Amino acid sequence: MKTEELQKLIDTLGLPLTAVAALLDVEKQTLSRWLSGSRPMRHPAMVRKALQMCILEQRGAVTAKLVDRMEVKD
Repeated sequence: MKTEELQKLIDTLGLPLTAVAALLDVEKQTLSRWLSGSRPMRHPAMVRKALQMCILEQRGAVTAKLVDRMEVKD
């Protein structure tokens, strides 16, 4: 993922970097390095999907009830 796309997703969330880092379970410094391009992401597709899901949740398109219904049963 390009840094511009990452920045756009973060801007869309409208949260401070510390909050976005917490959502992604990374250090704020790691997120800052991804944004500056000084450190590549190991799993950019997963980061993209996680941020997209957070945006959808903010907009009310994804709810905990919906996620619970979609869980795979053993």
